[in-house]
Amino acid sequence: MPANYLTSLLALLIFTVLAFGVPVVAILLNDLLAPRRPYEEKLAIYESGNVAQGDARVAFRVKYYLYGLLFVTFDIAVLLITPALLVLSGRGWTAAGIVLGFFFFLVLGYAYAWRKGALEWK
Repeated sequence: MPANYLTSLLALLIFTVLAFGVPVVAILLNDLLAPRRPYEEKLAIYESGNVAQGDARVAFRVKYYLYGLLFVTFDIAVLLITPALLVLSGRGWTAAGIVLGFFFFLVLGYAYAWRKGALEWK
């Protein structure tokens, strides 16, 4: 192996250790050195400057979670398709077929959700 390769590998190793080590050391130092003086007002529940009333736990309808999941899948699909289109542009029909196939299965999933009534607010 050339010396230049080993030097680059050593630099990468040093930066990786620093990238993980510095935050861990900072968190540990904070836990060790931070003063701990809990008092009643500090431990009280804070709700936008108002005194908390009732139970803070509210049950959401399942529809909200379903819309959230559908949004996340669409968002991830856009995040995956956009770079793929930029990288694969000018690479021929094979690359376009891969992106179109991914998009086809995405649309197929949304069509299934639509047919099952997942997008209807009741």
